[in-house]
Amino acid sequence: MPITSPLLIYLDTNVYSRPFDDQMQKRIKEEVNAFFNIMAEAKAGRLSLLRSDTLNFEAEEVLDEEKRAKITKEIIFQ
Repeated sequence: MPITSPLLIYLDTNVYSRPFDDQMQKRIKEEVNAFFNIMAEAKAGRLSLLRSDTLNFEAEEVLDEEKRAKITKEIIFQ
């Protein structure tokens, strides 16, 4: 059986920010669930998440200090 590499995907800052948005809207809640599913797949090794200097820069530009810290933590732990 050939060894295959995990699918490499790129999530932009908006995706990493979504779990910290107000989840009262159904669409936002669904997007948050999708984000956590993607993160679980990445942690299980079935997906590989690409990082970039742009992603790091955009995360550092988030104005809300608490939200910025949470986003940065998610990016670092991928």
